[in-house]
Parts: sequence; structure tokens; C-alpha cells
Amino acid sequence: MSTERNFVVAVIFVWVVSAGVACQFSVAGLPLECQLDTDCPAGMVCSPATEGEPRHCVPTDCEPGTQWCDGADLVVCDAQGNAQRTVCPDGCNELRLECNDCPPNTQFCDGNDSVTCGPDGTVTGTETCPSGCVAGLCYECSPNGIECVGDSLVECDENGDLVDETVCEFGCNATRLACNECTAGTTECQGSEAVVCNADGTIDSSQLCDNGCVAGECLSCTPNSIECVSDTLVQCDGAGVATQTSCVHGCNTDAEPDSCNECVPNDSYCDGSLLVQCDAGGLPGASQPCPLGCDAVAAACRALVPSNIDPAYVCRSGAAPFPSGGGTIVIDTDAMTVDGATITTAYVENQGGAGPEVAVLSFSGMSIPVSTTVLVSGSRALAIMVCGDATLAGIINACASGSNGGSGGFDGGASESNGDGDGGGLLGPGQNGGDEYQPGGGGAGFGGAGGQGGSTPGPVGGLGGNSYPGEPLVPLVGGSGGGGGGDWDNQNGGTGGGGGGAIQLVVYGELLIQSDGGINACGAGGSAPAAIYHAGGGGGAGGAILIEAGSVVLNGTLAANGGGGGGGDAHWPNGPSSATDGDDGSFDDQAADGGDAGDGSHGDTAGGAGGAGSVPDGDNVTSTVQCAGGGGGGVGRIRINTLGASGTSYGSTYLVSPNSTSGLFTEGAIILTTP
Repeated sequence: MSTERNFVVAVIFVWVVSAGVACQFSVAGLPLECQLDTDCPAGMVCSPATEGEPRHCVPTDCEPGTQWCDGADLVVCDAQGNAQRTVCPDGCNELRLECNDCPPNTQFCDGNDSVTCGPDGTVTGTETCPSGCVAGLCYECSPNGIECVGDSLVECDENGDLVDETVCEFGCNATRLACNECTAGTTECQGSEAVVCNADGTIDSSQLCDNGCVAGECLSCTPNSIECVSDTLVQCDGAGVATQTSCVHGCNTDAEPDSCNECVPNDSYCDGSLLVQCDAGGLPGASQPCPLGCDAVAAACRALVPSNIDPAYVCRSGAAPFPSGGGTIVIDTDAMTVDGATITTAYVENQGGAGPEVAVLSFSGMSIPVSTTVLVSGSRALAIMVCGDATLAGIINACASGSNGGSGGFDGGASESNGDGDGGGLLGPGQNGGDEYQPGGGGAGFGGAGGQGGSTPGPVGGLGGNSYPGEPLVPLVGGSGGGGGGDWDNQNGGTGGGGGGAIQLVVYGELLIQSDGGINACGAGGSAPAAIYHAGGGGGAGGAILIEAGSVVLNGTLAANGGGGGGGDAHWPNGPSSATDGDDGSFDDQAADGGDAGDGSHGDTAGGAGGAGSVPDGDNVTSTVQCAGGGGGGVGRIRINTLGASGTSYGSTYLVSPNSTSGLFTEGAIILTTP
């Protein structure tokens, strides 16, 4: 017990919160109250006034639609970018980002009900207690009994009914059957008294401290001194007047003079979206930005869990920036190269037969300039991982080419052969001999269905491929191929167009797609016959575009449109075919035209248009002729996953095809984890 000095001491309690500290708006678990924005540290504002509730300092300039836990409080960023705080009586759940319904991992009484609260802060069980509930448990009273139940002293009458329950501040002593008067076996402060407590919870001695009590001792104060007393900083002026400051992060006796730590020494903490390392002296040190937010409980940057891909390959050590040169940049998903250079941080993801292999290429950053085309080739689907922000002012082209599917897409059928893939268009079954009718090949399906190829007075046209499940583009798979057109010589019918490729772009920060930039995963047009008196092939289906990022600013174009069917040619008796190929899927929201028919005298038709915009299915060819055109290919699928409900910002120049009206452009949320 320290000796008290005979001078007057004014004891003032001051809560100090330093700007730039992890929980700079939280002191001892309590939010910092304010009246004006000027009352708050830098980077914070005073929350809007709510009747009957105090105002608190909250972060400003947050991402609309996001929400996070700040200690026990839930903070939601509104559409204007202002943080709105909700005080959670039982704490905030970091995983659910909601206020807890009850204190996690506890049992408590709600009237006569014993309630069990799970680790996620939700009620997992309720039991009605016939004789009453005490300290969270059903309790059977003994007539005229007095006993300790947890920290409660319970008294029952002669009938065994609970008549009194006292919650003991310092615990209940089962030997004395009484509430402890103090914390057993300690020296502590009770108000302005220094108390020595016996092992049985009774007070041994107490001393009234004229100058205040700190850490169980009466405060003594040397004029013009500053010193740490436990976690309290005591400052004495020349007149012997003491000021106490409670140090939230501990008091530093190694400083000169003693001072409160601004953070927990040698610990990490979150300051908004920054992860800060506290140095040994209790001062903020090095910091790093967390693009997806900082987990205040784990004191770590949140990480993205990408669809289809092992999360370990998102931010790989040694990854270089994506090449930024103009012109054409070629990615080969089979060779795992960019412009012939091997990507050492690349790996192949095996989707287990549910989809094609995926070439996963990791980069530290990406900025593709205007007038640059990134041409994707190879059989594997492509996933580009960017550990940071990314800007796309050029175009990533993952389209099919002729009958060859794009990377991760499926090939179109050869002359009088079915297209590949679950939505492959069926062949036009040609007739050899007799009238030699040649029906068109069916268009391919993926997001939208393929159109039926044109029929003849004899065989009907090849059926279009069905649309098939692909949301939310797990697994990652491209479009199917169109069916080949009918022939009479087993070789010269039009080939089906290949299906558009499959591309996944994962960005750890913000993805900016500028007005000239975008991603194209178009299906190819079906070809016209190689010779006269043959049918056209069906168009290929559009492919898959999956974007996962912290946020997306879309001013450019995302397109996964179907190709048009090839035209048929019934020219007779000789001469070259004058029919034309169907157009490849467009890089806008306009349908790809089917190829023109030839000038044959026996009857032929053009190919069907591909799906695009709000019309997902490829067109059927409805005329019945001698040599028919192929059906149009259906659209593919587009998906954007971001952080929060409003993670994508759409500029005035953006275009997405298929669009949201078709139901084949959808949005969702990324999955986050804390390493």
C-alpha cells in the first residue's frame, strides 16, 4: 500500500484516442461520441443524428453497399458512401456481418427459459424451466434452501419456490453462502477506496484515497512528474494536481517520459482498410492497403476465394505485371505463355471432368492500353489473376474461329456431323441420290438455345442445341459448337461454328473497364458449303465471361453472342458456291447475321441470326427448300461477382450482351476469407 501525500489532487479521467490508431473510434470497446464532425479524428465524421441515441465518429468515404464490424458495432455504408453505425448489444458477428442475436457461446435466462447461444451469435436452443431459471440453467429449488448458482445467490421458500436471486458482483461464496464483498485474494480499487480482499471474498482492510485509487493503491503524485501506474498514465502538475489518463493499449514505461501506447506493441491492427504493424514502442509503423478490407478481429487483410480456382494462386510470389505493350498480345493456354514467354507463376486447374482444364496465369498488376488486343488461343479455358487493381482499355478476345472453339469452348461439327459440347447443334442429315435434299445444321446452345437448321421437303433440319445450366459459371466452360450442314458427297456441307471461349478475370482490387475496352467471347458463324448443292452449318454458341473483383467500373463492353448460321446453296448443275458464311457473334448487342443463300435455281435459304442482347436464342430457319441454311447460335453467359450488393458501377457507355433482361447476365458476391 503506497503512502499518501498531504496535498490537494484533482482527479480527472480523460479518454484519449490517437488519430491513425486501429480502432481510433473505439475506446475500451465503446464508440467515441461526438456532436460535430470536428470532434472526430481525421478520416472520420460524426454519424447522423438519431432521436434518443448518441452520435458517434464513423469512417467517411466508404464503399457503398459494404458493411463491416467495428468491435461490437455494425457499420453499413449507404448508397451515398456514408457509414451508418448500429450498436449491437451482444456484439457484431464478423462472419455474418450482422448483429448477434445473443452473446456467443453462452447460456442465459429469458424469464423462465434457459437459452443457449451458439458461437455465431444465434439462438441454438431454448428450454422452459418448470421451477425457474438461474444463471442460464434450469434450477430445482430445495425447500428453505440458500445456495450459490454460478455468480448468483439463490434463496428458496418452504415450498421449494424461488423467491430471491442476487447476482453477486464479485462472485458467490459457496462456503459462506453469501456474495463476496470483493475479488477474492486481490488488492483492488472500489471507487476511491483501496481494498485488500481475503481469500474467502471478505474485505481484510480498506483505505479511503483522497487523491484517487489506481491498480489497488492510493495514488501518490510527485509534482511535475509523468509516470505509468499499471495501464494508467498519471500526470502531476507543479501544484500537485494529478490527471489520470486510461491507456487503451497499455502504458509505456520505456518512453521518455512515460506515455500511453498508441497501439499494442509488436501487434498488427486494422485502420480502416489498412493493415498496420505497431512497433515495439507502441507507435504505428509500416502499413499495407487491404483492397478487400481488413478483418479487425483477425488483424489481417481479407482474401478473395475465387470460383473454380485454388485461392493459393491468386497472389503468387514472384508474379510480374501483365505485359503493357500495344498491338496484339497472344496468350496460349496450352503452352502457358504470353507472347511466347513462359509465365513461371502459371498452373493448370483440373476441374475434374466437369469442365475443361483451366490455364491460371497470375500477375502482380494489369493495365492493357487502348488499341491493344489480347488474343486468347489454346484448348484450355483461361483464368487471369491480378493481385491489385486492373485497367482494361483494350480488348480481350476469347472468340471462336471458324469451326474451332475458343479456349475452353467446343468445336463445331464437320460436314454432316454434330457439334461438340452439351449444347452442340445437330447435323443436317443430307440425302444422297434421288432428290438430294440437304438440310441445314442446327445452331449451338449454351445460355440461349440454338436455332434449328432449315428443312427440306425430305429430311428436316438439324435441331438446335439446348441451353444448359451454367450459373454462376462454376465450372468454367465455354460455348458449344454448331452442327454441320447436309451434303450429297460426304464432304462439302458447311461446318458448324465453334463455341466461344471461357475466360475468368479475378482482380484483388478495382477493375476499370474503359469505354474502348472489354471482353469478347463470341461464337463463330457457321460456314457456307464448300461446293454447290450443299447446306450451311449452324452457328456456334457464345462463351463464358466471369469477373470477380473487389469492385468493377464498367464503361466498356462485355459480349458473349452467338454466331449466325451459314447460307445454303442449291446452284445446279455446276459452278462455285455463292453462299456466304454466317457472321461471328458481334462485339455489341446486335444479332450476327446468317450467311446469304446461293443463287441456285432449285431453292436455298440464308442462315439464321445468332442470339444477342435481350434475345438469347439463335434464329430458326423456317423455309423448306432444296439446300437450307444453318440455324443461329445462342448466346453464352456473363457473371460479375463483387464485394457487396452494389460493387459494380455502370458508366453511360457500358454494354453487356446478353443483357440482364435475358437472365443470362447476372451479378453476385465474392467469397472472402481471412488467411
